[in-house]
Amino acid sequence: MNRTTKYDWVQIQKEYDAGLSQTEIKEKYGMSTCTLFKAVRRKALICRSKSVAAKVWSNKFCSYKTRHNNGVEEKLCPDCKNYYPSDKFYWKNIYNNKQVAKCKICHEILRKKRRLILIEYVTPLLKRGCVDCGETEFAVLEFDHIIKTKTDIRVSGIISGGQHLPRLKRELAKCEVRCANCHTRRHRNEHPSLLLKLLTESEI
Repeated sequence: MNRTTKYDWVQIQKEYDAGLSQTEIKEKYGMSTCTLFKAVRRKALICRSKSVAAKVWSNKFCSYKTRHNNGVEEKLCPDCKNYYPSDKFYWKNIYNNKQVAKCKICHEILRKKRRLILIEYVTPLLKRGCVDCGETEFAVLEFDHIIKTKTDIRVSGIISGGQHLPRLKRELAKCEVRCANCHTRRHRNEHPSLLLKLLTESEI
């Protein structure tokens, strides 16, 4: 007898459509990955389209607990477990009417923790000094992008924004530490301005 016939695929399909993932189905019913793939090929289990999968993911992971207090809708912050009106949450995407899960207070606490982690990671790199002249004073050191891409962002902006450490590592992989003078000289030589050309010609 085929092993796939011992599973109630009608019930599994209902649970899958309700938001259960394929991994959760395998764990719940104790089936192997091969068995699940065979069921998909036989169309015993119909996979979600990309749009439906995105909707299921949004409902499963991005939904917020809400309540109404005197006619005002309030959302639950998962960190402090308090309810706040929507204006106490930062916007994630204002065009799609999406806000971050944490309230502004908890979000700022998380940002401060991330900033400390990012600063600790960057400090040893700055201690090495400028790659050209060896300057080690933090006040004049900058990160110079030697690899230009369309997604370049200032390292200082990543740190001040309290972004994730992997984002900082990806940006630092494209940078070298230079002092402000060496940084300016390098870009001046690459892209000399018209005023600089006129001054150079007048000196000659």
